[in-house]
Amino acid sequence: MEFRISREIPIRWPEKCVWCGNSPIMRYPAVGKGFLGIKWKFEVFGRGSGYKFEYARVDFEYPVCRKHFFWSMGGQIALLVFWGGMVLGLIVPTLLALRFAELFIFYIGLLLCLLFAAMFILTIVLQPVRVKWVRTHFYTMKIRNDDYAREFGMLNNLSPIG
Repeated sequence: MEFRISREIPIRWPEKCVWCGNSPIMRYPAVGKGFLGIKWKFEVFGRGSGYKFEYARVDFEYPVCRKHFFWSMGGQIALLVFWGGMVLGLIVPTLLALRFAELFIFYIGLLLCLLFAAMFILTIVLQPVRVKWVRTHFYTMKIRNDDYAREFGMLNNLSPIG
């Protein structure tokens, strides 16, 4: 379920794990960023004139049990490993293919890279709470557990969008 949430009003979380509904022991951080626009910045006697990109950032913590805290940490470490796998999956086979003039090696590296990219996307999609569409006055948050999302909506007087 997705919710549109005001950035000025603090949110409250039900006192249970977002993943499984057990009693929470820890809180896991979630961060969302959004592009607001481009503005012209002018300084009279400085060299700082030019275009300025404006971004918004939202960060909060949601409750999880100990088991799912470490699952979420493992997911973040997996994201780092997948990035490294994608880079190595492109660079190493390309260099080997150039050295030995074998296109087969390049295709294996490309296949590995695609495998790591699929795992990367799957890890992002399977997060229990994701922040999307951060804007100046609101942001959109998606909670994967529907029962938890209904309770979250009732607690904060929010209705799901979409």
